[in-house]
Amino acid sequence: GPQFTVYDMSGMLLYRSLQEELLIPRRSLFVLTWRPHPPLDASSDEFADMFPGVDPNAGPWYRVRRRGLVNRQEIELLLKHQVLPFLELLWRKAPGGRVVLAATHMDLIKGGSESDEFQWQRSIVAKALEDGAQTLLARKSWHRPVDFWQESSSFGVSCLTGDGIGDLHRALVDAAESLPFYGELLPQSWLAVR
Repeated sequence: GPQFTVYDMSGMLLYRSLQEELLIPRRSLFVLTWRPHPPLDASSDEFADMFPGVDPNAGPWYRVRRRGLVNRQEIELLLKHQVLPFLELLWRKAPGGRVVLAATHMDLIKGGSESDEFQWQRSIVAKALEDGAQTLLARKSWHRPVDFWQESSSFGVSCLTGDGIGDLHRALVDAAESLPFYGELLPQSWLAVR
């Protein structure tokens, strides 16, 4: 199978210039991560049951409540703001690049990736990326669009339990092996600079 060299760019503006230097966009596979939010009807007792010993005031639950996110429209906006800036960055710097979507922190969603709540949030992210891609294509029609693996379907993973990691791993291998340049050697000039 493929061997991966992984760079975690953490989505911070500080690292954007570094990202540009490290990548050969046509030969890269990108993983765009986003974090789902707990359902609005979850109580703080449920949070304590889900995360024993974790202060609910320090976690994402508190941030959602603190920001005053009280309805689905506001959660929808927050989900869009997690992914759209990186869609534009990938569109500019890696036209035609392959992207796999992964939803982290699945432990926040009761029922995991099979729950209605996650399915709703996943559909919001997919629709936001689809609409964002159409907008970018209209503005920058000379760019090749970003290629979302499995039509913008997100793989849900839990770092606490390991659930979904196997599915994400398989998707990454399949996505890498289907790249047009899979199996070709990297240019010696690039290896020398690297």
